[in-house]
Amino acid sequence: MTEPTSPVPQDPLTRVPATPFPDFRSATVTAEWLDTDTKLPCYHDTTRWNGWGMPYFTLEAGNQLATLMPNLRFVQERDAFVHTSEEDGEEVLDFIGQVIEVDGQRIKAYAIGAGYWCWDYPE
Repeated sequence: MTEPTSPVPQDPLTRVPATPFPDFRSATVTAEWLDTDTKLPCYHDTTRWNGWGMPYFTLEAGNQLATLMPNLRFVQERDAFVHTSEEDGEEVLDFIGQVIEVDGQRIKAYAIGAGYWCWDYPE
């Protein structure tokens, strides 16, 4: 019997074989606080947060979203989209630029609201 040349990585908590993250792909996303005909271009990797989409936006799409959300702005010095709440005592959310891979190409993207806001399932 031959031994495998490299072990299969395991999830440290469950000790089951870990699966790699799926590749990112192009999609569109919307949300209930946006006009019903507003669909924003994004990337996603099928990861969900409580069943909601977790989109990644390019700088251009993030700026488009910022025009629709007055509390969202891009801070160039921090390379981040920053959301400040209208409510006192609410936290400030920073969505820092990160590099993702789409079809073998590296793209800078911003996970604006991913894991915080209820984005409708990417198409």
